[in-house]
Amino acid sequence: MERVWLLVIIDVYTRVVLGYHIVLASEYSRYDVIKTIENALEPRRVKDFTIAGLGYGAQEGFASQRMPELAYAVWERMKLDNAKANLADDTIRALCEFVGCLVDAGPRHSPDERPYIERFFGTVASRLSSRLLGYTGSHPRDLRRALADPKGSLRLYVSLDELEELVEYAIASYNGTPYRPGRTTPREARLR
Repeated sequence: MERVWLLVIIDVYTRVVLGYHIVLASEYSRYDVIKTIENALEPRRVKDFTIAGLGYGAQEGFASQRMPELAYAVWERMKLDNAKANLADDTIRALCEFVGCLVDAGPRHSPDERPYIERFFGTVASRLSSRLLGYTGSHPRDLRRALADPKGSLRLYVSLDELEELVEYAIASYNGTPYRPGRTTPREARLR
């Protein structure tokens, strides 16, 4: 495994993650993007956590778990970053023909144009990925750098099943965090 990708679709009005997909590959493909779209549309099943202490809190989870009528709800506009898989013909076709939304590829190298998704990934980095194998830390003497060293004697292994549970828990918790709706357009979603 070379890299772990977390693809996410977030509703910018509510800041709720509608769906996600984990990819274990050096790059993600258009099929991974389409799978993320499917995951955002389909009703979200409640996950049975096997890691002690993990579970859905009273306000946590996914929109379609809390309000089943939101399953298969579509959005009017999708903002994408400029990754090749996001802008592939199959991806654009799935969004325009099947979802029925407009596609807006944002400007390159402009994270300020995507503050909601960038904030989400900042939250995930601080709460989850900084605790996983491979995280290099914030400075050269960071203990997490020693844990990530493949030649070192310290190890912090996470299985794929555990990673899936940790991501589910992190996103469900994020979705349960209250936000004040901003001045964004409702039913606009973003993919990264």
